[in-house]
Amino acid sequence: MENLSKSIELLNIPEALGIFNGQLQKKITPQILETVTTDYTNVEVTVNEITGKKTAKRVVKTTKSYSVVNKEEKFGGYALNTISAWMNGFGFEYLGENNEGQHELFSPEFNSEIKTGPFAGQTYNFNWSKVLLNKTDTGANLDFMWDQGINVKTDGSPIENELDSKVIIQRRNVVRTGSISIKATGEFTVTNVRQTTSRPTTTSVTKGYLLGAMETEELDLAEMLKVRYVVQDQSHETHVENISCDITVNGNLFKGDVFINGIDSENIPYTTLTASMGLKFPNFVQRWHLYNGDVNDLVYGSTDTITFGASELNEITVIAGDSFSYDATTKTLTYDQSKPAELWFQFECLPAQGKNEGWTIAIDLKTLEKRYL
Repeated sequence: MENLSKSIELLNIPEALGIFNGQLQKKITPQILETVTTDYTNVEVTVNEITGKKTAKRVVKTTKSYSVVNKEEKFGGYALNTISAWMNGFGFEYLGENNEGQHELFSPEFNSEIKTGPFAGQTYNFNWSKVLLNKTDTGANLDFMWDQGINVKTDGSPIENELDSKVIIQRRNVVRTGSISIKATGEFTVTNVRQTTSRPTTTSVTKGYLLGAMETEELDLAEMLKVRYVVQDQSHETHVENISCDITVNGNLFKGDVFINGIDSENIPYTTLTASMGLKFPNFVQRWHLYNGDVNDLVYGSTDTITFGASELNEITVIAGDSFSYDATTKTLTYDQSKPAELWFQFECLPAQGKNEGWTIAIDLKTLEKRYL
């Protein structure tokens, strides 16, 4: 059972992106590997321009080379939910199809001033980022790329020069040794060559250093280090392909609705379907989070959290008042109308292979405008 149109509506994404419906199965993360080779067997030969005599001597030589190493790992999730998170949670704009037939999401570079805390008043630059969505014979690839560079100092303050921003790389050392025999004629032999290679370690270098050492450009570096999420097509008859939720308002009554593959969870045997990590879809808990100025629930940073089991009716009565309160017997939530008031409905699956899946939608209690998170 599925209702893809409903899923697209509740995830608040363009209809054209429905073709990427499926499960995330794998994540491929590229890393730059810098190999520093120190060669103790290197011999340099010079020739006297007048006499023609050759002279040889050992000169320790250090060289650096670069390659891209891919780290592959199992990764669970849902493609449409990931796209929704990029667009609704992180502000990516859908640009349509490019000349290569890829669907493109883009978030431009922007500056943001810190409003509170020890760095209040400082302006941080956030790099541009882009997602390229490609259909494949077995599903799709979601390629996430961004302008490389960590643009904050170790003390948390912003870096002024972009080329001073840090890029995380892997570095390994190779040491080559051996026995060298040099004759008076300038002839030489190298024997008993031995090479040892260290395990790669994580380090950081400036973007300027890396661009110069690799003789590459910023866009090429971003392309090299794009992270790929591999999507596998699945059957909605056997697998969960997407999850979503909604809030139904009838007067003062608020009800949260959970959807699996675009079907209300009350009308689909969701526990018989395979979730993104290869196990059957577990049961879930339902929560209302009220954000109404004061923070009483430190776990969620909310004014209040109301929890229901998957089979419980989560309908609550919401009324405006002069202060916050909740009556568990009547399931009546009163919010302080003098303060901003937003109510979140969230469902969260019970842990599956150490992973919790879930989704959230918010509604402004004064305007009843919904916000997709």
